[in-house]
Amino acid sequence: MMRATNQLLRLAWVFAAAAAFSTPVATSAQPNQPASGEGAAVCLKCHENPVIMEIVDTPHANFKDPQSPASREQCESCHGPSGTHVNFPMQVGNIRFTKHGKTSIAERNQTCLECHNQGDTAHWNEGVHGKKLQCGNCHLIHKSKQPAPVEKAAQNARCTECHLNVVPSAPIGSDHPLEGDRAITCTQCHTAHGQTSLTPCVDCHRQDARTLTRQTPKAQDYHARGIDQKIDCTACHKGFVHALPQISNVDPDFHR
Repeated sequence: MMRATNQLLRLAWVFAAAAAFSTPVATSAQPNQPASGEGAAVCLKCHENPVIMEIVDTPHANFKDPQSPASREQCESCHGPSGTHVNFPMQVGNIRFTKHGKTSIAERNQTCLECHNQGDTAHWNEGVHGKKLQCGNCHLIHKSKQPAPVEKAAQNARCTECHLNVVPSAPIGSDHPLEGDRAITCTQCHTAHGQTSLTPCVDCHRQDARTLTRQTPKAQDYHARGIDQKIDCTACHKGFVHALPQISNVDPDFHR
């Protein structure tokens, strides 16, 4: 019964996909390949499996959202025009995000940035992560449940797959716990997209006049000068949350 229900849901999504489909325009990533002209329906003739079909439950498959890939070029919104790939799947590829895909990291990230180009993500290429990783290392587009940034524990676990010594180096009894019910998330302090910023410290630890009056004269002087000269908090406060992170020699495709 469950299998039949899932099949009906899949058929309903494919019919909706066909109704919403619009022909994609060739991108710089695939300049010589035409669009399939058929949308998700033709892709699913080969690529229908539970992992791929999880996308049905994500915002990327929402036909009612005009910004969603589902309401535009569907699979080809992210994977590029794939008309030649449809006819010669083993000989001609498209934009691929898998472990053994030949698409470059820069090209994969640029595909995401075509839509996700506002706020922090607009500065992705300027940051350390943007130079080494693809968006898919943290965000699993076909997954209905995202490890980052939705769930607190899952987000920290994801970050520490690369930043190996962060949790072991955290002081016992820290006011900034990285595990447990009181845990803070990595992104409460660190900017995952774009250049690293330490301004979140003063989002919680305000250094206004009232706060300064409760500090020792020496601390008042240091903090006042730090604010005036825009000195990062960690110039003095090192190791209060965790040691400086050691970064594993990560394969950019390690999650795929």
